[in-house]
Amino acid sequence: MEMFTLVDSTPLSALVWLLLGITALYLARNSAHKAIRSSAVLLHNVLRLAARALDVTCERLKLRNREVLLAQGREAKERLISREFGRITATVNRDLARYPEAQRVLSETIQRIDEDHHSSTEVPPEVPGWARC
Repeated sequence: MEMFTLVDSTPLSALVWLLLGITALYLARNSAHKAIRSSAVLLHNVLRLAARALDVTCERLKLRNREVLLAQGREAKERLISREFGRITATVNRDLARYPEAQRVLSETIQRIDEDHHSSTEVPPEVPGWARC
């Protein structure tokens, strides 16, 4: 510590060093201002680029989220339509399972109506002894 001591008294030596430091800093103030200014500009540019990158990322996330939501909605609608087609298929199968019975009943009814029609077209024989008008 002997090397940094300019005077015999420690407080006086500290005061001398303080004055030398202040003088050196005063003389270097323009360089310090330039360094601070260039550091601030550099920080400004870095933060501006980071903000732009965050904006781009935000837009990408918005588009991705929109696509995901649309895909989920599409899948939900497809499930609903698939379920509805399943219900329709079950109803058609249930109705068509009774088709042979309905066809048999319909054929019998048509045959009976046809027989009634043929039997109604036959003219009954005339009863003897009845007067003609």
